[in-house]
Amino acid sequence: MGKLLRRALTVAIVIAIGVRVRRRAQTPESPPPQEPPPPAASVRRSVAPAWLLIAGAVAVVAATVLIRTPAQDAADAGLRRHLGAQNTPGPQPVPSPGDLTNPVTDEWVPPTGPPAPIGRAVQRPSQEPTAPSSDPGCRPTVRKPVVRPLDPEIKRAVDRQWRLIERTLKAQDPHAYRSLGPRGSAGRIAVAEAQMGLRFPDALRASLLRHDGTSGFDLGRGAAKLYSIREIRDAWRSSCARDPGWQADRIPYLDGRLGHVDPRTGAVFDGGDQVAGSFLSLLHAAAREAA
Repeated sequence: MGKLLRRALTVAIVIAIGVRVRRRAQTPESPPPQEPPPPAASVRRSVAPAWLLIAGAVAVVAATVLIRTPAQDAADAGLRRHLGAQNTPGPQPVPSPGDLTNPVTDEWVPPTGPPAPIGRAVQRPSQEPTAPSSDPGCRPTVRKPVVRPLDPEIKRAVDRQWRLIERTLKAQDPHAYRSLGPRGSAGRIAVAEAQMGLRFPDALRASLLRHDGTSGFDLGRGAAKLYSIREIRDAWRSSCARDPGWQADRIPYLDGRLGHVDPRTGAVFDGGDQVAGSFLSLLHAAAREAA
């Protein structure tokens, strides 16, 4: 449109210059005898045709620019489709859960990284270990961690057993008392559950919230180390990756032994033998043994 307007103005200027040159050519070199000036109306009549010609040229050019043709509309539509296709983002990768938590806030932090290029998905290496186990539970569906409510009655009962154990260890075995882990985080438990595809029984969750792992005190079947939340997750992954006969619906809790918890019933096993009906019963037996 800018080029057309410039051409219209150029045509108008050329016409004006032509009219002026023509008038000068008609003027004699020697001035004629002094005559009275023509009336203003005759001057306006002589100039009017030139300006009408200029205005007509400008109007023709403006009409050419402003009136759109079907060909111009089709060309503009094609350009808009081309630009829209370039700005349409391609498929984005599905994020996988990150490691357990932020060590400062104790909350789950999703993985971060540079944004995916437009129009092309990014192939990221999986953080999960290769699982030769035939059990499909070793490859759980990725899902968002959810902190589930805990039964308050079970929480109070578990804390009561732990207080008995702590009091006995503090008086009789200060070294074992100092080995008790700090309080666990509900967010860490939720992330471990999401990564393992399992739901921890309430008694086990209450115990982990009281002590996130221990080392070396008697559970009624000999001294043993209780896994922390992270160690439960890592032991489960390691068993899936190395033991083809491992069943993924087991929650390991005991270091150096085949101790595990059944997530469906809450029962506690040592190898193939059931040793307690729940983790609360296991702590109750440990408290009696310690006393």
